Amino acid sequence: MFKDDEKIVIKRILDDKDKQFLDFTYTGDTKKDNKTPHGRGNKKFNFEYKSGIYYDLENINCSRHLDTKIYFLNLGLREYESAEYKNGVRNGTTLMHMMEYRTSEVKNTFYCSFKNGIPHGYALNQGIFDDNFKEHLVLYFERGKILHHFWNTDKSRVKHLKTLKKNDEYIYNIVSGPLDVFFTEETYLYPQDRSFIHKNFKL
Repeated sequence: MFKDDEKIVIKRILDDKDKQFLDFTYTGDTKKDNKTPHGRGNKKFNFEYKSGIYYDLENINCSRHLDTKIYFLNLGLREYESAEYKNGVRNGTTLMHMMEYRTSEVKNTFYCSFKNGIPHGYALNQGIFDDNFKEHLVLYFERGKILHHFWNTDKSRVKHLKTLKKNDEYIYNIVSGPLDVFFTEETYLYPQDRSFIHKNFKL
């Protein structure tokens, strides 16, 4: 996706004195100042005045862990967000529509839980078009660090779904329910295990 190594790209972004957050229009619950998001609300992001922007600074800064920063860099830009907010930061379940910065196409949705602005719990990167809807990635964050992930097309998915079912019914119903028609066919399953489990992942 990027010509340079993602670590270099992240450093370049964070070292830039003129780095900018995405501009957005907010509708929803606020604090008494009628400005700060607090409660349930939606953000619609504006890109007209920032042609060529390729990063989402808030998402990159949501964790101190480099692997998570790189993941959010590659995830793209938020075109839309619906979330629970606390004092202006995401705190609770969040749904984002993710846009590729090169094409400006919205091709994925990302569902994640946040705790005081930091990803914490299960998350789902879900393709929404024909060329990527088969590849759904399930992740688990622990205070901003990725401790576990698996693809829904892996043959090893069955053992991971058991843990997922006990801990996140919403994501479990998406990756195991209506999509079974696609993922039980051998042509869509990968024989290798592409999942990752950190030694600290314990659920």
